Amino acid sequence: MKVALNGEDLVDPAYRLERYRGDNWKAYFEGSNSDAYCIIGSGYVGLVSGACFADFGHTVTCVDLNPQKIEALSKGQIPIFEPGLDALVVSNAEAGRLRFTTELAPAVAEADVVFIAVGTPSRGGDGHADLSYVYAAAESIANAVTGFGLTP
Repeated sequence: MKVALNGEDLVDPAYRLERYRGDNWKAYFEGSNSDAYCIIGSGYVGLVSGACFADFGHTVTCVDLNPQKIEALSKGQIPIFEPGLDALVVSNAEAGRLRFTTELAPAVAEADVVFIAVGTPSRGGDGHADLSYVYAAAESIANAVTGFGLTP
């Protein structure tokens, strides 16, 4: 797990935004091609993010609880419509940079960075986001982490 990217402190988003504005935006995400990313959730946010990170050269494992979705994604069947996503997923999966699994623990243990991209449906009655899936993912990640370090 990292708290810095390319030796830069991740705490100041305004600095990062200014530094990577314009033609340099891709440099922020490319970083070191040895980074392993784990994305919990393979829906609109998780799948698109995972495919893009993989296309930037990172190794990405998308984790989802739904075995049918994982099986379909592993076969190149994309459950959502996003222009160009199908080609991005297939090409990066074939290159070995993008994979799909239902096994959270090994994916987290191998990852340098873990993203939570699970659903946050509206709570019944008050319309606020139901964060129970986020909390459950965070707890699962905490149980699966094998090491934690801060990068200066």
